[in-house]
This record gives sequence, C-alpha cells and structure tokens, in this order.
Amino acid sequence: MSADCTYYDVFDTDGITWLDYATFECMDDFVCATTEPGTDEAIWTTLDTSVDGYREGWFEMGTDAYAPCIEWAAMQSDGLDYKLYDDQAMDIATSMFDVTMQPTTYLCWEGRALECQPDSGSGMYTGTTGYEWACIEGGDPSMNPDGWVPLAGVLGETMETFSDKYPHCLPATEVDYAGASPED
Repeated sequence: MSADCTYYDVFDTDGITWLDYATFECMDDFVCATTEPGTDEAIWTTLDTSVDGYREGWFEMGTDAYAPCIEWAAMQSDGLDYKLYDDQAMDIATSMFDVTMQPTTYLCWEGRALECQPDSGSGMYTGTTGYEWACIEGGDPSMNPDGWVPLAGVLGETMETFSDKYPHCLPATEVDYAGASPED
C-alpha cells in the first residue's frame, strides 16, 4: 500500500516569501507516519511531476459547468451590489470597497450565464452617469445583445437571495398584535 503526499515548504529570501513544493510517494505506510516527506529517499520517493500530462489547477471533468447568476429583475434592482466582471477591483457605486475576492455574478438568461460587457462606444463598464453598469443601463440581452455575452459551455445556476438562503440570520420583523394589551 502506498500514499502520495504533496509537501509544502515556506521560506523567506530578501523579504519575499516563497512556497516550494514537491510530490512524494510513501514506500512504507508505518514509517511514513513518523518521517517527514523529503527527509529519507528510501521512505518517501520523490515523484517526477514534469512528465507530459501532469497538470495542476482546474480540469475539465466532462460534466456540465455552472456559474452563479441572478435573474434580470434582481440584476436591475441589485446590480450595484455584485461583481460583474472578472477584473473588477472596486465596487461601482462608491469605489470604496474592494471586490477582487468576490466571485463574479452573471445574468441568468434562457438557462445560460451571461457576462456583463463594457459599453461598445466608450469601452467602459460604467453607464452614462458613472454610477451604474452600462450593460444594465442598455437593457436585457434581447435589447442590448452587445452588453451581455454568454459564457462558453456554462449553464446559469440561479442564486438564492440572502433572505431565502439564510432566513434565520435576519431579525424577526413580524409582530403578533393578537391579544396584545395597550401596555405591550
């Protein structure tokens, strides 16, 4: 029985932090449990990861791909709250909030996920006032086909609203007035 292990080593050089890694194969499970990878070649054999066909990262799995998207009505009302293109760094409404780590949100349209595109005239993502999205300002994909581009081979997966997904996180706003006295 053997096990594979990817061992990471972090070290600093001139104030820069580097992450070095190597992949090892365990030759003896019992001894591997007590021996750090890379310390004994007889216990942990270094695997050659430079061979053709070895890839690290995202892989095609042959199944349908989905992207988070919202319906047109939600895009019109809440579009400023979302990151709508991959390289977006700041929110569009205030330019004060960093959105680089947010996932990109797409428009759900006829089962597909569509990405907001910059205005074809100005080349900017912002609309005429600078405080809204040009793709939304231009209208839905039937009215503004240049403002929305479908992601190749990706289906849209409608996102739940926060209140639908996490109803227990919201404060109770309903008040039961039945049987309440004037003192209540």
